[in-house]
Amino acid sequence: CEPNNSEMGGVLASGATPKGAVQTPSKSETFRKFLTANSSWVGRVISDAVEYAKAGTPRDPDVIAEEISPDLDAQNDDKLLREKFSKDVWPSLRVRGWNTKILDEGPLVGQSIFVYHDKTFASISETVQYAQTQHPELSKSFGDIVEHVERNMKRSESFRSHLREQHLAMTSENATFELVEEFLKVYAPLQLVVDRANEKKLPLSRKVLSSCPIMSKVFQLVKKADAKDPKSEAMERLSSMITIDKRKALPHPEWTFYQDAVLTCAVHRHGYIDNDKVYSGILADDKLKLAWGSPFLPLPERSAEQLCWDKHKWQELKVVAKRAGGLLANDTTIAKSDFFQQWLPEVFCLEKHELETVDSSPNNDSPPVTWTVNVEHLESKYERIFKNITFDLPSKKELVKRLKGILAATDQASPVPKPDEARLHNNTYNKATLDLKDPSNEILIQLIRGVLNLKKNVGIDVARSLLSKALDEAQKRAEEERKLCRAVELSGEKAMQMRQRATEVVKQLRLAHDSIKSQSRLFKNLLRVTIGDPVQAGAKPSEPLFPVEPQLPKKVKKESLSSDELATASDLTLESLGRQAVSTALKRSEKESNASSTKIPSLVQLTEVETLILTTACSYGIPVCNESMAASKFTWVDFGSELEEVASCKMDLAKRLVAEKGHEVGVEDTEILEKSNDTYNQAKEYAQEPDTLAKKTLMLVSKLLRKIGLISSGVNVDSGLGTKVLKWCSKQISGWAHSLNLIDSLNEPLALTAIDFLEDIPAQDRSGIGIVSCLDREECRKIFADIASLSRLRSFFGTDQDDELIRLLVEQSLAQARGNPDGVWEAVRPDCWKPMDDDSLLLKRLLRAGFGDLLDDTTPMASEDSDVGSMPFRKLPTSEYVLQKRVNVLVRHMHEISLMEENSAGRKTAAGRVGHKHALKENNQVPKESETSRKRRFV
Repeated sequence: CEPNNSEMGGVLASGATPKGAVQTPSKSETFRKFLTANSSWVGRVISDAVEYAKAGTPRDPDVIAEEISPDLDAQNDDKLLREKFSKDVWPSLRVRGWNTKILDEGPLVGQSIFVYHDKTFASISETVQYAQTQHPELSKSFGDIVEHVERNMKRSESFRSHLREQHLAMTSENATFELVEEFLKVYAPLQLVVDRANEKKLPLSRKVLSSCPIMSKVFQLVKKADAKDPKSEAMERLSSMITIDKRKALPHPEWTFYQDAVLTCAVHRHGYIDNDKVYSGILADDKLKLAWGSPFLPLPERSAEQLCWDKHKWQELKVVAKRAGGLLANDTTIAKSDFFQQWLPEVFCLEKHELETVDSSPNNDSPPVTWTVNVEHLESKYERIFKNITFDLPSKKELVKRLKGILAATDQASPVPKPDEARLHNNTYNKATLDLKDPSNEILIQLIRGVLNLKKNVGIDVARSLLSKALDEAQKRAEEERKLCRAVELSGEKAMQMRQRATEVVKQLRLAHDSIKSQSRLFKNLLRVTIGDPVQAGAKPSEPLFPVEPQLPKKVKKESLSSDELATASDLTLESLGRQAVSTALKRSEKESNASSTKIPSLVQLTEVETLILTTACSYGIPVCNESMAASKFTWVDFGSELEEVASCKMDLAKRLVAEKGHEVGVEDTEILEKSNDTYNQAKEYAQEPDTLAKKTLMLVSKLLRKIGLISSGVNVDSGLGTKVLKWCSKQISGWAHSLNLIDSLNEPLALTAIDFLEDIPAQDRSGIGIVSCLDREECRKIFADIASLSRLRSFFGTDQDDELIRLLVEQSLAQARGNPDGVWEAVRPDCWKPMDDDSLLLKRLLRAGFGDLLDDTTPMASEDSDVGSMPFRKLPTSEYVLQKRVNVLVRHMHEISLMEENSAGRKTAAGRVGHKHALKENNQVPKESETSRKRRFV
C-alpha cells in the first residue's frame, strides 16, 4: 500500500503528468500581437499621434523626471554617477594611465577633463563609454554605472534630437513597445500619463475625459504666462492673455479679469474645480487666499482720510441717484426706454410713485409719476464700497461655469481684444476712460452705451439727444469731482488726475457730439474708449480711429485789416470800451455842463459816486440773479468791496497829485481833495449797505438800457460780444428789479439817477449834487456791453478760481469758435500766446483783478505750460482793449453753448426767478417804500 501523500496532492497528484513551467510573454511580444490584431485602426491612431507630435513641442526632460520617471532626475542621477565613478571606476582607471587636467584656455577654460594617452574627455559618460572598449577586464567594475550613463545620455540634446526623429517616423510597422512608451512620456497629456502609471488609476468616465481638454488648456495658459505661483506679477501676465466677453455672467458683481487669472492658476495647482475635494483645497490654499484680492480678501481698518472720503462719496452717490429719478420722471426719451425703466431703478434703488391729479378722465392713461430713492436699500447695495466687508468665494458651480467661459473665449481663433487691452491702448491713444467701478458714473456709462447700441434704422436725432444728455451728465460729474476734491482737501497728483480725467471725458463727449454727422465708427470709437470698450479699426490700416479735432485758426496777416482797425488794435494804451466811454463822458461833462446841475435830456448825467459805480461795474460786472448761485459766488457784498477799493484808489491818486504840487496847492486842489474824500465816504456807505448798493446800481444800469433802446439795433460797438449776451444781461436786470421791488407802473425796472430827484430836493441841497459825466447812447451801450460780458462770465465761474473748470469752458468755447475766428485778435495776438493755456489764464486774471488791474496782475494757472503765465500782460505787445475783444469772443461762445445745452435738456433760460434773499446776506424781506422815501434814499 503506497503511502497517502496528502501534502503532495494525494494519489491523484502523484499520478498526474507533470507539465513544464508557464512562460509569461514579454511586453514587446504582447504589444506586437496587439498591433497585428488591431491593424485596421491602430495605424490611423499612430498617424494622428505623430501629426499631433509634429505640431507640438517635446516635453522637457526635467518635467519627465519630476512627474513621470523619477529615475531620470538629473540632479540625483548626476550625483550618483559621480559617486559611483569615483568609488568603483576611477581608481582602476588611474593605475592604467588615466589622468585629470584643468584647461587654462579655450571655451572650457577652468573645467576639469579626463586624459588617456592623447585623448581627452569632457564628461564622465564619455569617459565610461571609451573605457569599456579599452579595458574589458573592468566590466564588473562598470556594472551599475552603465545604467546611470545611459540615463544621462538620454538627457543630451543629440539623443533627444535623434529620439524625435524616431518618433516622427513611427508607423504601425516599426512601432515597438519601448518607442511608444517613450513617445507617450514626451507628447501625451501629462495628467493622463501620470495617472496611467499609478496603481489606483482614475476611471476614464465621460466626465473625466471631458475635463482633460479643459485641464490641457489651463496648463497651456499657465505655462505660456509662467504663472505657476499666484504672485501679482504672474497674475497680471496671465490676465492679459485671458479674453472673455464682458456680457458673460459674473460669479460676483466685483469680479475682475485678475480674479479670472487667479481662478485659472488655482485649477492648475489643484485640478479641475468640479470636484468637491479640489474646491475645498482651493479654499484652504493660503497662497490663493492672498491672491484673490478685493472683495474676497479682508481689508485693513479704514483710516480717517478714507472715512472722510467715504462720507462724501456716499453723499455724491445719493445726489446721482436723485438725478436718475429725475431723468425717469421728467425726460421723455429716458421714460419711454424699457432699458432705462428697468435698469435705473435697479442700480439706484428707485421707487415709483404715481401722483394724484385733478384730471380723472378715462383718456388720462399715464398719470404723472415721481421716483424716490430708497436710501436704506441703496446703502445696503453699495455698502462694500464704504465699509470693510469681505465676501466668500463664489460657489463651485459658478466657478466651473466661469472657467469654461474663460477657456472657450481664449481658445477662439480670432479673439476680440478684451477691455483691459483697450484700456492699455487708451494710453497710446491719449484718451480718458471713466472709472467703471464708481457707481456714481453709472448714468453716464449707460447713456454712452445707449448711443452705441442704437440700431442703424434709428434716426440721428435720437443719437444726438442721448449724446447731449451724456454730455450734460459728464459736466455734472466733472463739477462733482471738483467739489469732492475740495471737500476732502485732496491735492497733489491724485486730485489733478481726477480733475483732468473728468475734463478729458467732457472734451471727448463734446467732440463726439460735434462729429455725429461724420462716419459713425469714428465718433463711436471715441465713446468706446471713454467706457473702456475696444475700438473698431477701419477697413484699411491707414484709416483714422477717431474724429479729427478741428485745428485752431491760423494767425491772420496784419495786411488783411483796415488801417483804422490796425491802428486801434496796435494802440497799447487803449482801455476796455466801457472804461473808454467813462473817460469820454467825464471830458464831455466839463464841456457840456461845466459841472452844473442843469438837466440835458439827450445825455445820461451822472454824479461822482454814480460814475464810480459804473466804472466798478465795467471792471467786475454785477452779481447774477439766479437761485442756483452758491454762497461762494460774486455777491453785492463783493461788489461793494470792489467799489470801496476803486474809490480808495481814486482818493489816493488825488492826494498824490496834490502832494506833488507842494506849495502851489490852490483852492481847486483843495476842492478836488474834498470831493474825492466825499465820494470815498459815499462809496464806503454803499459798501456797508449791499441792499441799497444793489438798488442804486440796478437803477443806473436800467438808465443805460433806457437810453440804448432796442438792443438788436444801433451801431455795433460791442467788440465781438454779440446781442445775445446783452439780452441775457437785460433779463438779469429785470429779474433783479422784480426781486428788489424796483418796478414802475408799466412793470418796467426803475431807471433813475440822482439828477432825476432834483425837483424833490430843497434848493439849498441841490448845490451839493454835481454832474461829473455825461453819456450819449453809444457810450451807454459800450458800458452796458462791458457789464454784460463780465456778468455773464461770472455766471459761469463766480469767484471760483478752479483752473480745471476754467480750462474746460475755454476749451469748449474755442471748439465752438473754430471756423469763425476773430480777425483782429488773430492778427495782433502775441506770438507766444497759447490759445488754450493763455486764454484760461486771461479769464482767471480777469475774474480776480477786473479790467482795471488786468494788465498788472500776475496770478498763475496751476500746472500751466505757458511762457505768458510767468509775467503780467503788460509786458506783452497787447492792450486792455485787445484782450477785451478776446474775452468777449470767449464769453459769446460760452453763452451759445449754454443755450444749446439748455434747449437740448428741455430747459428755458430765465433770470430773476428768486428774490435777492438768495444773493444778499441781509434784509430777507424788502418792504415797499413810498415814492418820496425812495427818492430821498437814493439821493
